[in-house]
Amino acid sequence: GRTIVAVAGSNGKTSTKELTSAALGSRLSVYATRGNLNNHVGVPLTLLAIPDDADVAVVEIGTNHPGEVGMLRALVEPDVAIVTSVGEEHLEGLGDLAGVLREESSVFAGTPVAIVPAGQPEIGEAARGLAGATVSAGLDAGDVRPDSWSITSDGAGVLRFGDVEVRPPLRGEHNLRNAMLAIAAARSLGVSIEDAASGIARTPALPMRSAWVQ
Repeated sequence: GRTIVAVAGSNGKTSTKELTSAALGSRLSVYATRGNLNNHVGVPLTLLAIPDDADVAVVEIGTNHPGEVGMLRALVEPDVAIVTSVGEEHLEGLGDLAGVLREESSVFAGTPVAIVPAGQPEIGEAARGLAGATVSAGLDAGDVRPDSWSITSDGAGVLRFGDVEVRPPLRGEHNLRNAMLAIAAARSLGVSIEDAASGIARTPALPMRSAWVQ
């Protein structure tokens, strides 16, 4: 069967989904959630739309009430799950940050590989109790991290791995972090840094997401 990557988290889901699709797309045929169809209606629509010839599908999972991520995870049955971040989202439904962490990390239950942000170690702790293997990714720490990184005054960033440079087309340090999650997910599926880098370089900038407007 085909491989499925799920992307959950408080912020950056759509950007991370696009970066992951791009990182994989240099080597594999990828289908991804269109827009942000990430709820109990959008996720089944996405699963139904995956073409037969896709090697991998990247499916965004959102939540606005407790139990939704777990329910969607059961539908998606991901091979790899990414949680981008845990922050104060939809707290009216989820109570507090511990509730948000519980909700978002439920995507890891029974999932072979969890990809977690090194900058939020509590996500990795939650994943280790739920997923088969946990891989952390970050800019300055993590199992997968660049040799160096930098960001210019206009927000364009570069990640360096040996003599390979990765230049995400999305601006801001948070998108460099999202790109690291994408690279870690790609590596877990056998895609090299070089191939992930060339894929990411071709990601189209997303409308209305970190767009610069004069």
